[in-house]
Amino acid sequence: MAADEEMHGKSHPNVARDLNNLSGVLVGLGRNEEARLKLERALAIVGKADGDHRRDTARYTYNLAELYRQMGKYGDARTLFEQVLALQDQLFDAEYPSIGLTVLHLGLTYRNVGDFDGAFRHLRRALAITESAYNSDHPKVALVLRHVGLTYTTYAQAIKNLEFCKEALKVLQRALDIDETAYGPNNLAVAEDLHGLGSTLALLGDFATARGHLERAIDISERIYGGPNQLTATYAMDFGEVLRMAGDLKEAKRRLAYALPILTRTYGRKHTQVASCLSNFGAVLRDGGNRRGAMFKFKEALEICRYKVGVNHPLVRQIRENIASLNRR
Repeated sequence: MAADEEMHGKSHPNVARDLNNLSGVLVGLGRNEEARLKLERALAIVGKADGDHRRDTARYTYNLAELYRQMGKYGDARTLFEQVLALQDQLFDAEYPSIGLTVLHLGLTYRNVGDFDGAFRHLRRALAITESAYNSDHPKVALVLRHVGLTYTTYAQAIKNLEFCKEALKVLQRALDIDETAYGPNNLAVAEDLHGLGSTLALLGDFATARGHLERAIDISERIYGGPNQLTATYAMDFGEVLRMAGDLKEAKRRLAYALPILTRTYGRKHTQVASCLSNFGAVLRDGGNRRGAMFKFKEALEICRYKVGVNHPLVRQIRENIASLNRR
C-alpha cells in the first residue's frame, strides 16, 4: 500500500484496493474495528474518484456489510447488503453468481435477528442462483446448502419442532458429501459442515455421533489455524452445550471456559456470540447446582441480547426460559 500511496497519492483507487485487501487480513486476525476503518476509507476513495467504480464500490460495501454482520451490527449490515444488491442489479444479470452470494448473506442477517421468513426467502433465492451458475455438486452450492441446513436447525429450536432438524440433516449431509469430494477430509468447509451436523444431531438425542462430528470439526480447525481461534471457539461453545445435554458437565464447563475469552476478545463483550456462550455456561452451572452463578450468566447474556437483537429474538426467549427454570427450582 505504501508503494501505491507514494506513486499515485493517498486518494487513488489502487490505494482503495490495497485497503480492502488489508481489511481481510485484519478480520482474520480478529482486529475488526481496524478492518472497518480500512473499508470505510476505501469506500470514501472510490466514491470521489473519477470514472465508473461501481464494481469496486459493490465489492468493498459487501465486505463492510459482512464485517458489520460478524460484529453484530445487523441493521447496518442489512442496509449495506441491500445497497450492494442495487449496484449489482445495475451491473449484472439477475442470475450472476455474485448476486447469489449477496442474497445469501442478506438472508443470514435475517436469521441473525430471528426473522426466519426473510431468511428462508433469501436463502432459497441464493440457492436457485448458485445452482443455476454452477453444477449441483459444486462447493459453492454446498456453502448455500450449509446455511439452509443451519437455518432449519435454528428454526427448529426457535419453534420447538424437531421435525425441521430432520430436514436440516438431509441438507447438511449433502453439503458435507460435496465438500469432502471436492476438498478431502481436512478442510474448513468440511469442519463447518460437521459442526452443523453435530449440533443438529444433538438436538435429536444422538449425542455419540454429534460428539464425533464436533470433535472432528475442532481438530480440523486447530490443525489448520495452529492454535486458538474464533472458529474453534465457536465449535467449542456449541460442543459445550452438546456435552451439557449429554450430562457431561465437567467437560462442558471446560469447553465453555476455553471459548468465552476467545469470543469476547474477537467480538467484544456486547455480541450475540458472547451472549450465547454465557447462556450455555449458565445452563451448565444451573445443572450443576450453582444457581447463583447461573443467574449471573443468564442475566448478563440477556442484557447483551436486549442491546443487540431486541426482546423477541429466539435467543432472548431461550435465556428467559433458562431464568424461569431457575426460579422454579
